[in-house]
Amino acid sequence: MKKEYTLDDVMNTVGQTGLLAASARMEGGIAHAQEIYDELKRLGVEFGSGMPLMEARYKNTNRVLAGETNITQVLELGSGMSPRGLNMCLENPDMTYVELDTPALIGLKTQILEKITNGNVPPKLHLVGGNVSNSIDFNTATKEFSPDQSVAVISEGLVSYLSIPQKSELFQYIHELLKKHNGFWLCSHSSEKLDPQRIERVCNDIGIDLRENAFASHGIRDQFIDAHGFSKETFGYDGVLDELNTFPQHEQQKLSKVALDEKLGDARIAKFKATGSSLQEQLGDT
Repeated sequence: MKKEYTLDDVMNTVGQTGLLAASARMEGGIAHAQEIYDELKRLGVEFGSGMPLMEARYKNTNRVLAGETNITQVLELGSGMSPRGLNMCLENPDMTYVELDTPALIGLKTQILEKITNGNVPPKLHLVGGNVSNSIDFNTATKEFSPDQSVAVISEGLVSYLSIPQKSELFQYIHELLKKHNGFWLCSHSSEKLDPQRIERVCNDIGIDLRENAFASHGIRDQFIDAHGFSKETFGYDGVLDELNTFPQHEQQKLSKVALDEKLGDARIAKFKATGSSLQEQLGDT
């Protein structure tokens, strides 16, 4: 018998972090975000006002992705309640879009998408429940991809929740995938500046201490990226400032450049390519 997921299955797990951005996407006017938000509200999720960072990060990811041509295969890691996969599959029937997130969140999301599409979820939208830093789950998620086509990997906000060893495992899996498909990875750019309120909330809610997961500096972070065989190109958030419903321009103009960057800095998107040998390959050569 098919399990019926409830909000309780998601709460008190890391999956609950995937619910938080729904209000920002709804206020941001993103397609199908209103329907998802309404369903979550009906289930009892309590939202504050939408966070501009989350709207900016989503729209900046889309902006960078739109600049790429001939991408018909996407893997989104830690997708949460994002409607991106649904929207892209509806816009392009040839799109194969795979989402990998915790089993409970994926189960709940599957039910919500079935409801808001009246049972017409696009056949090439695959929702996979699992652990992004588990090789079996990662390989299960990527088995839908054609080997002769490029793959774009997307992750918004995910990496900060992973320990350093988990980060290393994930980087290895993505490196192998991109070497095979000649693709790229779009990842929200962590500033390593941790908001004390966010640290306390995440620790209290799901028991993860973000301070232990963070790199000590930008330099150490960049060394980690280089050691795992990736090159990096960074895209600023300036291109989406005039699109932010949760942070209109008259409010932006009240802030200095430094204050604006503190608010939206993590909406920068890093584009990684597997240009060198992976850490595992390097260790194997020694």
